[in-house]
Amino acid sequence: MTNSRPLILDASVLVAYERELTRRTQAFVVAAITDGRILVASALSLAVAAAELVDQHGELSWLVEDSEGPLQVLHYRR
Repeated sequence: MTNSRPLILDASVLVAYERELTRRTQAFVVAAITDGRILVASALSLAVAAAELVDQHGELSWLVEDSEGPLQVLHYRR
């Protein structure tokens, strides 16, 4: 069953997904992907997570860099 409500990921979830690689956090994200939910992160949350992770973001890069992937980054525009 597809849930049409997007799932908003903040910096703490993004860091936990990458750094801790805990089964709970990864299962949470994978379940959302398999349920067909759109994952949304603000550009600010992504910037904070990237700064905290320094250059260690292999898993997170997969979510962000795949143009066909499940994560959409919201950018603030004036």
